[in-house]
Amino acid sequence: MPSEHLNEFVAIEEIVAIHRQEEVAEVVQQAVWHGRAVYPIGGGSHLALGARGSRPGVALRIAPLNRLVDYPHRDLTVTIEAGMTLSHLQEILSRENQWLPVSAPNPDQATIGGIVSTAWPGPREARYGTIADFLLGCRAVDGLGRMFTCGAKVVKNAAGYNLPRLLAGAFGGLAVITEVTLMVRPRPEQSAMLVAPITSWEKAEEALAALGPRCSEVAAAEILLGPYWAKGLASFPQLASDSTAQWLAIALEGSSHQVSALGSEICEVLRREALSEVCTIAPDEIPEMWRRLEAFAGDRFLAGADEKTDGNRGYVLIQGHVLPGELIGVVGGLAKFPQVVAAQAHAARGIIRAWVECPCDTWWSTVSEIRRQFHRLGRTAIIACRPASWDIPVNFLWDVDLKETAATPGLRERYQIMRRLRNLFDPHGILNPGRLPWT
Repeated sequence: MPSEHLNEFVAIEEIVAIHRQEEVAEVVQQAVWHGRAVYPIGGGSHLALGARGSRPGVALRIAPLNRLVDYPHRDLTVTIEAGMTLSHLQEILSRENQWLPVSAPNPDQATIGGIVSTAWPGPREARYGTIADFLLGCRAVDGLGRMFTCGAKVVKNAAGYNLPRLLAGAFGGLAVITEVTLMVRPRPEQSAMLVAPITSWEKAEEALAALGPRCSEVAAAEILLGPYWAKGLASFPQLASDSTAQWLAIALEGSSHQVSALGSEICEVLRREALSEVCTIAPDEIPEMWRRLEAFAGDRFLAGADEKTDGNRGYVLIQGHVLPGELIGVVGGLAKFPQVVAAQAHAARGIIRAWVECPCDTWWSTVSEIRRQFHRLGRTAIIACRPASWDIPVNFLWDVDLKETAATPGLRERYQIMRRLRNLFDPHGILNPGRLPWT
């Protein structure tokens, strides 16, 4: 994201580009001395996730910190500085026929440090795991400007408390990550993708139940809503004009034998459950289909809305997490909202994302109405992306009711633990203040 646009999402007074890991410690120490806030910025691809910040401060541009530190490929590990982009890392790993099975909406822009900090979920998680599962160790700088190392550079270790996993998903609120060691995997030999139109939600639920444990064996199992998914793909099952745009997509990766055998088995299950029109995506269109699955949540996507945006409306990305058994009911409910222009749901993990068209004068009520699909199950749904001009309170962004949190024992203890950890790592509260409810 260009520097001139950073202030639209983060309250900054100064931008400092980091080229050495030690510079992060120096900047944080100065910020502590002067009482200034520090906002770590990677590629800027997820700045719309979180509030603008409670006070102005220094933006740390980590992207220039992008060296390859160590790559013993026979050990299936790699150590890199946190500013390296995901696409650059994948390019390095591909030379040894290896890869990191995680995704980001804008891989040419998203940095590894940012992906670890946000722990952004992707469609491959059920099969391969989260970014935290691949994180072996890291170097970071806490809120006092002290650099520390945690974890290890080997797959098997007994290094005490798993601090790297604690930093994964902390959104830079505990420490600024400067270097990471990751476990990598051999690249799959072959990939395939099956897509079946959903004629009724009852049949889709029966099909997912019949697939059962196979959902964790496939690379991705996705429920897709909206015409966006079929646009421009000749082998994608097209719908009649009076049909609803909703599909079940199954992606397969592995050896040729694994892909062929599992694909045949899944086709048989889907057809037996009345999802009879199972189409195989053409090999030359599979990369584009994967790009759409991984890029759906990106702020550049906006469900095609950027082509028709005017001053009277905007588009927000709502993300919620439900139990897999609850997923079809929630997605079916979202499909009834005309404001939902496109949606994606990870069947095995229960993660649902939906792009919602919101008129500027009624967006609050629109989001609240859609959130009720999650609230009735006792779940929450965050606003993961929104127009920069919308100044949304941090608690509404993260769907946190402070009164309910204070009154509910489980929630109260969880927030107390998070705040105690925050005080240990960042006693002055200078790292990303106000971006999250507990910062």
